[in-house]
Amino acid sequence: MAASKSTTLFLIILIACIVPQISSSRSRPQDWELIKNIGDPKIVSLAEFAIDEHAKVAHESLTLKKLHKAYYKVVTGTLYRLFFTATRDRHTRRYIALVLVKLDGSQKLLHFSEIALIKRVSNIN
Repeated sequence: MAASKSTTLFLIILIACIVPQISSSRSRPQDWELIKNIGDPKIVSLAEFAIDEHAKVAHESLTLKKLHKAYYKVVTGTLYRLFFTATRDRHTRRYIALVLVKLDGSQKLLHFSEIALIKRVSNIN
C-alpha cells in the first residue's frame, strides 16, 4: 500500500513537471532563425521572386544587387524574411521582403517595402 502511494505521488509530480513544458513549447511561436549561407541559390531565388512579384504590382523595374541577410521561421510552410539591396534607375536602395513557401512548394509574397535609412544628425543647436 505504501509503495502504491509513493508511485502515485511520483507520477503526479512527474506529470506536473512535464505538462507545463509541453504546453509552453507549443504555444510559443518559433523565433526567426538566421540563414548563414545567403549565397544559397534557393535563398537568392526567393529574393528574385520577391522583386518580380513586386514589379507586377508596382510597375517598377528592380534588379537584385546583393542579399545582405535572410531569416526563416517554420509556420504552415516556411516564412522567409529577406534584407537586400536592389537598383532602380541606377540608384541602389535597401528593401525587406517576406516570402511564404507553402507546404506544396508554391511561393507567395506577403510584404515588400523599401527600408528608409535614418541618417544621424549631429551638431543640432
